[in-house]
Amino acid sequence: MDSVGAILFRVIATMTILLFIWWIGGQRRLSELRPFGFVTLVVGATIAGSVIADPNIELGAALIALAVLGIIQVCFDWLLIKNRNVYTAVNHKPIVVIQDGQIIKEGLSKLRISVETLLQLLRQNSVFNIHEVDIAIVEPLGGLSILKKPEYQPLTPSQLKMPVDANKILIPVILEGQLQEQALRGLGFSVDQIAAFRQQNEAELHKVFVAFMDQERNLHVVHQDVCSDDLFLH
Repeated sequence: MDSVGAILFRVIATMTILLFIWWIGGQRRLSELRPFGFVTLVVGATIAGSVIADPNIELGAALIALAVLGIIQVCFDWLLIKNRNVYTAVNHKPIVVIQDGQIIKEGLSKLRISVETLLQLLRQNSVFNIHEVDIAIVEPLGGLSILKKPEYQPLTPSQLKMPVDANKILIPVILEGQLQEQALRGLGFSVDQIAAFRQQNEAELHKVFVAFMDQERNLHVVHQDVCSDDLFLH
């Protein structure tokens, strides 16, 4: 049992420091990591895995190493923001891969990606005909930015000079039967109004899976007992 307890403690301590590093590092997703961030992640994961699996490795030293690694990452991110030359040195510039419907082979060579990979990226952005593309650029973090030719872009109300209503943002005010008082306060409800809202809907709250409210205080409710039609289960 002592061995199990020691392993559990190592896991909790290591995960805590890793989560802290992730938090101070900007809470990025894996796909948003720069090369230095990815290397830091690999090194940190190696240290964390070793300290959990090998009880002979001193826990304190490993946690200090992870903390130092996190500090280095934060300092490096700060340097990227403050120094343009450093940013340019460690990140490739945006590279044009399609221009006026034509694939730029030089751009693909710089990125070391194939035509098939480029076509897959286009399909992921709902582009199935490269002749519709005015320009496509691979960004430093790997994303593909696409500008379609004017004749293939959808019309907007502004182009048609049509009046439009303001956007209505739906805020979740009930989640699985629980009233979200902070969300109601954000919509301008006072303490008394929140209490009145709870009292008015108390009998129905447990039946609500999720309910949204817009800025005009219109309520949109999804009940707990809503079922699918099983259209795709045959």
